[in-house]
Amino acid sequence: MREMAADDLNVAQNTVDSVVPFGPRRYLERLDLDGLRSSELEMHTGLGTRWKVLDAAIDLFAFKGYNACSMRDIAKVVNIGAPAIYNYYASKSDIFIASLDFVLSTFYAAVLKSPIPRSPESALFCILRRHVLFGIMNRTFARAADALLNKDLMRRELPEHCRFRYSLAMEEYRKILEELIRDVVGEHSLIDYALQAFLVHEIVDRAGEWYEPASPLNPADIADQCCEAVARLLELPAKKA
Repeated sequence: MREMAADDLNVAQNTVDSVVPFGPRRYLERLDLDGLRSSELEMHTGLGTRWKVLDAAIDLFAFKGYNACSMRDIAKVVNIGAPAIYNYYASKSDIFIASLDFVLSTFYAAVLKSPIPRSPESALFCILRRHVLFGIMNRTFARAADALLNKDLMRRELPEHCRFRYSLAMEEYRKILEELIRDVVGEHSLIDYALQAFLVHEIVDRAGEWYEPASPLNPADIADQCCEAVARLLELPAKKA
């Protein structure tokens, strides 16, 4: 897995005015994830066997699915003996937990990083553009997230406290969107704010699935059009002339 290119997401800032940091990690502090509480994301360079095991697992989960992968499969990709993998992770469930935390932490670090625009509307569309661009530029990563964030799989494989923690992080992200939407559209919307946040999230989250490299639209165009669709959903002025 070598698709992560968070710096490329800076293109999301090109159409946003008055970008002013709210303060260090304003939104990220609301998410309780190990990867956001340590320097591991910055340290992750693909070096070291433990990280290679995690990379291989995420790739396999993305393309084969969690249930179709074994510890032996992961070890083979890393080119280590099957018994040796247990020196780094005690079980496949431990790899699942590490993968899920890393996937969520990497995504939220890219989408909610500072700076964020000061106005609620600019903040909302900055985050949404980043979300779209991350999904397009990191398709294997996004595919792994879809495979791992399966409610039945999480219920079956994760300890209850882990399942609660990761579900809460995802819910908190939707709450951030909901709060911004409420500030943007005002207190008299006819549509429930939580429902609006869900619909907005679906628009930007699925854009990466639609994109194909041969598409006449480039990633920035798709991000623009997704933001336009959201603006129409929220009955806001057009985002582009």
